[in-house]
Amino acid sequence: MPKIILDLETTGFSTEKHSIWEIAALKVGDNKEIELFHTRLNPLTEFHPKALEITDIHPSDLWGCPIFNDIKEGLWSFIGKSDIIAYNAHFDFRFLKHADKRYSKNHVYDYLKVTRKLLPGIHNHQLPTVCEALGISLDHHKASSDVEALWGIINKLGWPDGSHKIN
Repeated sequence: MPKIILDLETTGFSTEKHSIWEIAALKVGDNKEIELFHTRLNPLTEFHPKALEITDIHPSDLWGCPIFNDIKEGLWSFIGKSDIIAYNAHFDFRFLKHADKRYSKNHVYDYLKVTRKLLPGIHNHQLPTVCEALGISLDHHKASSDVEALWGIINKLGWPDGSHKIN
């Protein structure tokens, strides 16, 4: 069964006050990319100032975008019950489950745990640092770039195992 490499960009840090504004889900199988699901969303919530700072997005860029409910069924059709791999998966998965409870049954793996185990010598394990250490390009806090970078990391370090599962 194909796996999904997932990244979300959100308007902040609380699932109660903030929401998803960008989703990228890369379907992979047999060690190759199959398909990318990518969309920006009108979040219908205010941005936390820190989220604006790190993503370099302006809320007006999202005004004409669909809302989550408009893409909910298409995303579920794409991901379904596939295993999900994300970097710092706790963060992304909290928002995904909050937006659609059906994902609470997916197996989710946190690749941050993998890099902590396999790359103990780097000064931190933030995605940009790991990418730099492995020579992988990244336009950080852009969901499609983040999933492509994580796919590159997986190709260099290997698939996560059960010890990296969070759900």
